[in-house]
Amino acid sequence: MKKNGIQTLVLVLFAALAAALLCACSGEERPAAAEESATLINLNGSGAEIQGGGAAANGNIISIRAGGVYFVSGKLENGQIIIDTGEAPAEVSLVLGGAEINCANDAAIYLRQAEKLRIRLEAGSENSIRSGREADMDSWDESRTGSALYAEDDVDIEGEGALSILGLLNSGLICKDDLEIKGGNITVLAANNGLRGSESVEIKGGTISVTAGNDGIKSTSAKKEGKGYIRLSGGTVAVCAGGDGFSAETDLLIEGGSLFVSAEKDGLQAGPANSGLGRIDISGGTSHINAGKRAVNARGTWLASGGSIFALCTEEQAGPERGRQPFLLAFMESDAGDKMSVLSTGMVLADAAADFPTNYVFYSSPELISAGEYCLSNGKNEILSTAY
Repeated sequence: MKKNGIQTLVLVLFAALAAALLCACSGEERPAAAEESATLINLNGSGAEIQGGGAAANGNIISIRAGGVYFVSGKLENGQIIIDTGEAPAEVSLVLGGAEINCANDAAIYLRQAEKLRIRLEAGSENSIRSGREADMDSWDESRTGSALYAEDDVDIEGEGALSILGLLNSGLICKDDLEIKGGNITVLAANNGLRGSESVEIKGGTISVTAGNDGIKSTSAKKEGKGYIRLSGGTVAVCAGGDGFSAETDLLIEGGSLFVSAEKDGLQAGPANSGLGRIDISGGTSHINAGKRAVNARGTWLASGGSIFALCTEEQAGPERGRQPFLLAFMESDAGDKMSVLSTGMVLADAAADFPTNYVFYSSPELISAGEYCLSNGKNEILSTAY
């Protein structure tokens, strides 16, 4: 991915965030949406004013040491929120209501220990967490841990507000256990990976946009039985990745929602290399995939069993297991920028512009009829293709 393009996006995001965060809550009055029992953390540039128990400020480090609800607003110029509730199981809820948290050399929010971190985005609020500075985008190091949010335990994100996650030092969000997103308008910009839930990633709702220098959304660990998967069942997800769009250690399941992927490597990838393991099953929703390599790369089995999938890719693309849902798979050379269309008796069933030079076209939909003949057009050439 071109770094100057990422840097331009950084500047645009910073400008938007600065304007939005001028309206952040001052903390002088209890926010209407905050629970009466919530502890209020009002960030004031170099530290925080705290009303309630369970949290303390030591300069620019805000520590949360007990389970409960914490309402966070204001701006932290360069510091951290560190969550550590000890050995006893405890759930911490951070309600972000106009919060900007920046850390120059580490995670802005660091979940060291807790049963779960639940982040709730207050309706109408604009929030951001950032690790690193713009210059770090040119020299990120895989060994650095400075994701904008780094969590040793489970993370859930929900709500109706907005959250920008800027991982300029390394990745955007790293969760060593299970990451679940249920809502929110979430924008991720990361030098390395965008969103990573080591044991699983579940996206059930929200609007999520990820721009990543490496993989967009990924899972990495199958040490526990049944883990290592990614599941999309709702929401709208757009990924622009310098590596793979989605990378699952085991299974990648797309059951609903809307998915848009542009990846310089594989669009959807599942399973360790040369393992024969890893399943991709697209059973619902709408998927549009542009890939510099393969659109779909399952090291094990891949199925197109429902939903609509339209994919363009550069390298040779294998078809899914037959007998699930009809599909078209054809070799057709096109240039970046060409608009590829699938037509039936003159009616456009699907179309998309190619982000890369394209050699293969894949389309699967309930609208297709097995053994039916369809026209593929890139605006310059047309070919006929028969549905399997």
